[in-house]
Amino acid sequence: MKKQRSKKLIAIFTLQLIFIGVAFGAAGYFTCASCRGSGSTVCASCHGTGRFNNKSTCAACSGTGSRRCSSCGGSGRVFKSY
Repeated sequence: MKKQRSKKLIAIFTLQLIFIGVAFGAAGYFTCASCRGSGSTVCASCHGTGRFNNKSTCAACSGTGSRRCSSCGGSGRVFKSY
């Protein structure tokens, strides 16, 4: 009986938190899922090697092997509103 009651209370509390978040426009900055907060991703053209066809420097990433994340613009964070 106690277990059922505690589960019910937890469910009610969770719903209240969700309602409060929605009512007050829960928004904020979250870690970018594309780059996982690093601000850069592996270059798709050279696969992170910095060389194109193992001969010349990759023009897409200038030989660094990584590119600025297009989802967050390099900040590592994205703004989300619900």
